[in-house]
Amino acid sequence: RMNSALVVHGHPAIAYEWHHGDYWHLKYVKATDTDGNNWRSPVIVDEIHYGGGSYPCLKIVNGCPAISYIDGIQIKFAIYY
Repeated sequence: RMNSALVVHGHPAIAYEWHHGDYWHLKYVKATDTDGNNWRSPVIVDEIHYGGGSYPCLKIVNGCPAISYIDGIQIKFAIYY
C-alpha cells in the first residue's frame, strides 16, 4: 500500500488508502494553503471490498488532478474537474 503526493495548482495534495472495516478507501485530499498547514476534508475516490486502491499515482492531466490505481486486478483512473 502506498500514497502519492503532488503540488496541485500551488497546493500540496495526496492520494492515499484508508482501511475501514472490510473496505479500502482510496482518498484524495488537498491543502487549502500553499504550506500544507490546513487541509480540506478528504474525498473518497473509490471504495473497494478487500484490498483496493493499491499503488495510487497522482498526476496533473489537462490541468486537473488525476489518480491511476489498481482495484484488485483492474487498473483504474479517476480525474477531478
